[in-house]
Amino acid sequence: MKKYITLTVLAFLTTLFYSCDEIGNNEEKVNGPPAQGNTKSTNPYEYEGTIHNELVDNYKDDYQENITNRFYSFQSKSYITLEAYNNMITSVFNYMVNVKGYSSEEVNIAINKYDKFNQDFGLYFTHNDNNYVEILKDFKGAFDFLLSLGQIDSMAHYDMMRIFSNTPSDINFVSNINDVVDVLETEQLANNWSNGTTSSFISVYRHSSQIWAYPITYFNGSSSLITYGLNPDQAIIAADAAGAAVGLFWGGIGSIIAGALVSMAEAEDQENGVSVLVGSEYKESKDHIH
Repeated sequence: MKKYITLTVLAFLTTLFYSCDEIGNNEEKVNGPPAQGNTKSTNPYEYEGTIHNELVDNYKDDYQENITNRFYSFQSKSYITLEAYNNMITSVFNYMVNVKGYSSEEVNIAINKYDKFNQDFGLYFTHNDNNYVEILKDFKGAFDFLLSLGQIDSMAHYDMMRIFSNTPSDINFVSNINDVVDVLETEQLANNWSNGTTSSFISVYRHSSQIWAYPITYFNGSSSLITYGLNPDQAIIAADAAGAAVGLFWGGIGSIIAGALVSMAEAEDQENGVSVLVGSEYKESKDHIH
């Protein structure tokens, strides 16, 4: 069964990545800086995962505390305040332009496309004349929406559900994605990283997994393994992967930015104990059971 799921998901990713490949390859050949980062990898898009992690670190180190009112909870949903959302965007823009040397035009294009997705997908929320943003957490709904726009076909949509329709309580939620990335990486290595979009996703996903060290195991009194849902770090990786996959429709830079922003937002939710992805046994979950 696990092999079947892996192959089915791989079929989707191949469809998705090749449908986006022309966009991703054109963008990176024109705008991408030279490969850098993990010297153990031959992936020419390795620098994209490196930048993704740098964006997250930069936000946590230099921007996060600029805003004290970063979170709002209403009717069992959590939202990022518009002020906090704009602070995240500013963090991403400044780092990409001032530190990494991307042009302000290309960064703004990717950010504006991401922001339009948020608006069209209904993630903006107004209450008592204050504006908030519900950062992407409904992975299945996001790809239903992309299907409705004609940005993915029905077969790609069907296969994507193999990844993101699982509930976060499924202990294999992240490991299944990891299995697929392993297969993709082996394929790309054998083909000299010929598919730029696939290689971009691999790089961002691998680096996300590094920055959020994820396997956490728990045992009961008899030392038998207890199967939990997603732990906090796995939830961030899952959110990051979904953001990076959605962002691929706007090229490699879109994948970097969307993945980083969604993971930042999930981390904010966890800090405030309102994550909808984390299992109820963890204090970071909105359903935490004491």
